[in-house]
Amino acid sequence: MHIYGNKIIYNNGTFGYYDPAKRQAYDDASAKYVNLWNSSTEGNYWSDYGGSGTYAIDGGSSVDEHPNDCATVPEFSAEIMIAVIITLGAVMLLRRKH
Repeated sequence: MHIYGNKIIYNNGTFGYYDPAKRQAYDDASAKYVNLWNSSTEGNYWSDYGGSGTYAIDGGSSVDEHPNDCATVPEFSAEIMIAVIITLGAVMLLRRKH
């Protein structure tokens, strides 16, 4: 299975603090099916990624070859999302009338 494009945050603790005793992700390397933690160009967004090199996945030899820092993920406010939804709804209504 390919696992990429995900925003993996706060799995290593709760309430926004980092606990190195907890894991962000776990991949059992001895499992029947192997997970690939990136595509050929895109990985996942990790809240504890240091910004250089690959990201090791606990549990075996799996790595995310193209990890990203969560700070690089664009965030949209609720107001922007509401405006987008209203605009799309208006466009759909106008097209339906024609």
